[in-house]
Amino acid sequence: MKLFFRVAVVTIMVIVLLLAYNFMSFKSIQPEALDQNPPTIDSLAALHLSKAIQFKTISHKVEMLDKKALNGLVKFLETTYPNFHKVAEKSVFSTHTLLYKWEGSDTSLKPVMYMGHMDVVPIERATEEQWLHPPFSGNIQNGFIYGRGALDDKCTVIGLLEASEMLAKEEFKPKRTIYILFGQDEEIGGGQGAELVAEKFKEEGLELEMIWDEGTVIGKNLVPGMPDEVALIGISEKGYISYNLTCQIPGGHSSMPPINSAISNLNRALVAIADNPFPYKISKPVEGFIQYIGPVSPFMNKLAFSNKWLFEPLIFKSYAATGSGRALIQTSMSATIVKAGVKDNVVPSKAQAIVNCRILPGENMETTLAYLNNIINDTTIKITPQETQQNPSQSSSYKNVYFQTLGSVVKTVYPKSYVSPFLMLGATDSRHFDGLCNKIYKFAPFVYTYDDLALLHGINEKISIENFNKGIQVYYMSMKNINEL
Repeated sequence: MKLFFRVAVVTIMVIVLLLAYNFMSFKSIQPEALDQNPPTIDSLAALHLSKAIQFKTISHKVEMLDKKALNGLVKFLETTYPNFHKVAEKSVFSTHTLLYKWEGSDTSLKPVMYMGHMDVVPIERATEEQWLHPPFSGNIQNGFIYGRGALDDKCTVIGLLEASEMLAKEEFKPKRTIYILFGQDEEIGGGQGAELVAEKFKEEGLELEMIWDEGTVIGKNLVPGMPDEVALIGISEKGYISYNLTCQIPGGHSSMPPINSAISNLNRALVAIADNPFPYKISKPVEGFIQYIGPVSPFMNKLAFSNKWLFEPLIFKSYAATGSGRALIQTSMSATIVKAGVKDNVVPSKAQAIVNCRILPGENMETTLAYLNNIINDTTIKITPQETQQNPSQSSSYKNVYFQTLGSVVKTVYPKSYVSPFLMLGATDSRHFDGLCNKIYKFAPFVYTYDDLALLHGINEKISIENFNKGIQVYYMSMKNINEL
């Protein structure tokens, strides 16, 4: 008994020492701010965003593209940013996708590319009267710019052009060629925009040193325990696929129901999906988040993050407490559409459902389908993928001078902020460039709160002038400093 007690005491002491050592060794790797001052932003920048919002560049379906609105926006960009248009060569893909090339002095260097998209999602008619300002008015009131696209994603388009125009006026001469790409149909997959540009680059064998697209944001009070802004820089995005689940077996009269019906079999399949979620995993983006945010977190968070070998179950439990947290640590499966039956006294012979999956980096469409087949385990259920599908994007490195420089710029504009790699839960146009670049960052340099997140694709979308101007400062300083790398 004494021996057992001694072994237990020694074991506890070893664990405590190991916890303490890992905790003390878990040092901050936050980038330092640059020894530079952010530029002053012209008051006209807000008016330019206001005007851009007024063009109803809605993408709903390819055949419903509003060419008149896009023509107007493209013309507006040409006249509003004359100095940039003098130094950059413009190419048009499809009908309105714009690719600018600002030639560098050293053509032996791989180019960098900045991206945004000009299209916006539609306004639901039922909600139009709930807007404080008409959704395409671009009204400016109380320091805010209102309208569809203020956050997603005309702030990026206008922000990049404001920064580029400032640099062109200053006669900035890039050493490394700069591409700027504005897609016309990101909201419906980018098939007529960014995807065509990526195909052209692949045909020409053009590789890029870095790509910076829209995506994750600077979160204010979005990261638990972090009171200041955290720049969440997306280094990967989840994959996307929907599966049709179909059960087709004999039906009959409801007065003489079969033991098993198409509905009951399909229902069991959907219950199996709900009861058997994918296991939790720490993917590369979340590992990067832990490395960057863990050392500057409150004591208990830092203790857990520095000792994942012991506290990983608690870390998973913490993430799993919310839907957004769970999405970061597992491939999700959600039944979104169910169809069956035509009459109340007829047992249908066919029942269908659609299950949407968002795939975690490190997994793919094949492993997702195999998992579904395994947990459903019913030969009467046919599982077929829908056409719209995408594997998770590659996870870009966050251990390089480009990521560090981007972080340093954010710290310069937001001195109290922190920087971290992150996982993009949605989809961006930059996914089409996988294979052409191993440093693709998905990041909109604008501050968001929880309330702001609800405005994306929602009602009363708006951005503050201060927030917008600081985003321009980030773009300007990034272009200038990254080009010197």
